[in-house]
Amino acid sequence: MNWIQSLLYGLLSGATEFFPVSSEAHRDLLGLLFGVEVNPIVDLFVHIGALAVLILSCIPQLTRLRRERALLAIPAKRRRRQPDPAALSNLRVLRTALTPMLLGFIAWPFTHSLTKSMWVSALMLAFNGIVLYIAPYVPQGNKDASTVSGLDGLLMGFGAVLAMLPGVSRIAGFTTTGILRGCQRSYVLELALLLCIPALIVLIIFDVYFLIVAGAVTGAWILSGVLAMVIAAPTAYLCIIFLRFLSVKVGFSGFAYYSWGVAMFILILYLMI
Repeated sequence: MNWIQSLLYGLLSGATEFFPVSSEAHRDLLGLLFGVEVNPIVDLFVHIGALAVLILSCIPQLTRLRRERALLAIPAKRRRRQPDPAALSNLRVLRTALTPMLLGFIAWPFTHSLTKSMWVSALMLAFNGIVLYIAPYVPQGNKDASTVSGLDGLLMGFGAVLAMLPGVSRIAGFTTTGILRGCQRSYVLELALLLCIPALIVLIIFDVYFLIVAGAVTGAWILSGVLAMVIAAPTAYLCIIFLRFLSVKVGFSGFAYYSWGVAMFILILYLMI
């Protein structure tokens, strides 16, 4: 890719990495429109940038979880206070949700090949829109860290596994499942963002593997990756802020119409080629 394509790729990747609209489908679509095959090193830099800003935006939550987990390891008689039950509940839910997600990542190298099929991506984007569309019609629940259960975490993890399909968003699957289980939108979004940290780490590992398979790395590839990351990281950070705003005010149903629009565009493109 030239430098303009790299910047556009980084902009779209950063915007869709955390928006519930499937970043993988968008990146493959952009590569198709550019008429180039995106090198794994570009995705590697984009994922590193997204992981960095995600950790930055979640520092308060991560610090709290780490502090309470460390306190739990101290013998009860030596503690100055008892661990926060809400933080421990969040840790339990995240661990439970990680189980189906890790199983899903085992299948990811096989489902990843489906992204090369445009009609599959269009179909899954349409399904992603349905997932987002149904959430507002569910009565708003009030579950938070004090009332969420291990079963809720397990089911939300399975919702996130839907992201193994090209066109389905991890955020969409996780948050909609949480809302269906009666969780507050803002609460389930924070859990989804925390769960994206290990998910991005796994994706980075896959990127490194694909890069090794691809062979030698050139300076042009590295430059493309750096340019993409420079624009992707701040874009992703702004999108996280906007998502948190939406979770409190209106929800994510507006992304359903966007998903359907992109699905229709991909399908028309598929029929024309």
